[in-house]
Amino acid sequence: VTLNVRSEWMRITSLGGAMSLKPVADNNKENALTSSQPSLSRIDTEDDYAAGVNMTPDEHEKMCESVHNYLVIKQKYLDKDITLNKMAEKTGYNRSYLSYMINREYNMAFRDVVGRLRVEYAMKYMRNHPNDLQETVAAECGFYGASGFNRKFSQITGMTPRLWFLRNVATNQDKQQ
Repeated sequence: VTLNVRSEWMRITSLGGAMSLKPVADNNKENALTSSQPSLSRIDTEDDYAAGVNMTPDEHEKMCESVHNYLVIKQKYLDKDITLNKMAEKTGYNRSYLSYMINREYNMAFRDVVGRLRVEYAMKYMRNHPNDLQETVAAECGFYGASGFNRKFSQITGMTPRLWFLRNVATNQDKQQ
């Protein structure tokens, strides 16, 4: 996942339970800021792509593509009522397989993947709609309210949405004027 962490674009990866933050190359920063889709990066896995799951590599890759299309391309992460069960029903995959694949490929639970996508979308939304109230931003990004939005945003970025806005949007507006 690529996020703006303390005013620096960072790619968050996890392999074997160890999290790592790596700066995004300068030529990718513009893409991270302007892309209409949030990024959802799979971790590098070895040949045991689906150890313990009876799937071929092609079936596994197809499932990964289905998850990406459903969550990112169709922006279902913005649905306030998104659940793993609903995604399993809509994609036609077994819930347990989906859960296993998401945990394995992204090294986080389904709800954490959805939360990260929402926070990344919120950052882009706040840049494009700097005058919107926090409740509006929260609703547009799939949260039920501002408190849940604040909690998840702070958990992921290490700062409140307001502080992030002041550091990343308001200061840029002042410089342009």
